[in-house]
Amino acid sequence: MARTFITAGGENNIRVKSTEFLKLVLRNLLIAIGWAARGPHVPTPPQFEERIDIIAKKAIEVQQVIGKGVTSADLWAHAIPSEEWFHADTAIDAYEEGEEGPVLCTIELGLQSEKIVTPGNAGTEQKESATIMKPKVVLVSALEGIRKTV
Repeated sequence: MARTFITAGGENNIRVKSTEFLKLVLRNLLIAIGWAARGPHVPTPPQFEERIDIIAKKAIEVQQVIGKGVTSADLWAHAIPSEEWFHADTAIDAYEEGEEGPVLCTIELGLQSEKIVTPGNAGTEQKESATIMKPKVVLVSALEGIRKTV
């Protein structure tokens, strides 16, 4: 039912509704941790507006991919292990330094899918995996740049 709603409602309309929902959840969370609201319709702090829109857009992208024949059981979070060599085709450099080197840590998980395909008439099933969203990583070289400035 949710997939039908997304395809029938239009991506922009759904993003607006998703953004409003996320703002409501964030406002309630801020109130729960002590943020003083001046009423039920207090605007979301401006520093969160752009980030909430990005989250809503990515959630819609994931929902659309799931609706195209991939089930949730075929999806998993993906992280790059520390000290593995950075490759731009499998991860995103958080500081966009354009350098290669070992990964310090993953700061945003990626998302991968896997499905079983039967190529041609061979009759043998093979697993095919694809990256839906690349994980975002910090490279060791980012710390070296900080050390030089201190």
